[in-house]
Amino acid sequence: MFSAAYLVKRKAGMSYEDYSKHQAQTHVPLAHALPGLRSYRYVDCPPIDGQDQLFDGMALLEFDSREAHDAALGSEQGQAAMADLPNYADTDAMRPIFGPTVSRKDAF
Repeated sequence: MFSAAYLVKRKAGMSYEDYSKHQAQTHVPLAHALPGLRSYRYVDCPPIDGQDQLFDGMALLEFDSREAHDAALGSEQGQAAMADLPNYADTDAMRPIFGPTVSRKDAF
């Protein structure tokens, strides 16, 4: 399995509430439509004590391979998801992290 984690910051001037609503109601359905997607998880990172965190959320997508990930982003559904990003995210601040999915049962 191949994991792609995307650290996301909301676009300037957007409230966290509006960011979170758009992400959940609009972007998640687009992400779920990606061909070959095996798993999608999202971590909300709301402000703590009124202070923004470094990122507002993290999306973790899993595919069979890097090639499957790249093909999904290049697909019609992937292009729709990418086109939605500027509606709620600061695309210049986004940070992707890629790597194999590893189960670490002994980590806890």
